[in-house]
Amino acid sequence: MVYAIVEKNNQILLKKNAGGKYAFSLPSGELSSLDSMEEFARKKTLEQTGLDIQTKFMMGVYQTISGEDNLIQVIYLSHQSNPSEEKKLGETLVLLNKDDFAAIAEESMPANEFKSITQYFNLIGMSNEFIKKV
Repeated sequence: MVYAIVEKNNQILLKKNAGGKYAFSLPSGELSSLDSMEEFARKKTLEQTGLDIQTKFMMGVYQTISGEDNLIQVIYLSHQSNPSEEKKLGETLVLLNKDDFAAIAEESMPANEFKSITQYFNLIGMSNEFIKKV
């Protein structure tokens, strides 16, 4: 599986899921083509959100083994290709800042996605503190 954390102005984009086990998730898909993982993340995000993105770097790689299943998850940090282009989010997408994200329950999204988003907000906080000191 390939996932994209899409950031915009220190906020992240999440999909709202109607029904199912989790209330929120990142744009994602199961890699089944000959695309690179980064290109696949871009295509899936465009398909699921209408946003064209560029990946910045890989945030994490996770492996989950359950019975005979072996799931590899790759999560990229990305941003909108054309940030000046305003995209109406609609009812199935939400932008969350750090405080909004902290208010949702960890159980409301898959653990590795939650962990990667938490790492993102921690990195943003550390870089802002560093900038203040310089």
